[in-house]
Amino acid sequence: MNKLYRSFQPILTEAGLKRFGLILEYSLACKTLRGIVHSYLQISTAKPTPYPVIPDGTQAVYIAPHGAKIGGAQSRARDIQILQPGDCFGIRFYPGALRYFFDINIFGITDQFVDENFLPCCGFGELHNNIYQYHSFYERARVCEQWLLQQYKPRPALSLNMRCP
Repeated sequence: MNKLYRSFQPILTEAGLKRFGLILEYSLACKTLRGIVHSYLQISTAKPTPYPVIPDGTQAVYIAPHGAKIGGAQSRARDIQILQPGDCFGIRFYPGALRYFFDINIFGITDQFVDENFLPCCGFGELHNNIYQYHSFYERARVCEQWLLQQYKPRPALSLNMRCP
């Protein structure tokens, strides 16, 4: 999946980070989750700031010390407001990849950000607490990845059998 798809969020470029005064830490997923999980990232800010999200087909989980939100694929640009200084952790999934972890209709959250009550799985409501017990980005990514591996359900690849008349 990842050989054909390239996510792009301008805020995560050097110029975007500088413009919004953000610091980025970034890590790829383990071999099992590559092509499903795009990356883990952490944005650090010294002040409240908007975090622009540009439509690129991905779904994401946004995790702050007080809770988590799941963002469906977006069809228009929008800002997520980072309301206080500190670290915000995130998981970026390739398009349609949430189905490998959760039995949900991902189309039902297109253009939405929903809270942790949306996911019918054990432990998501506490994931933010588990992650923020650690100060290191890499420890937070490890906790998150272990949780994702517990939720992971291999699925057959989506097939686009198109027949021309």
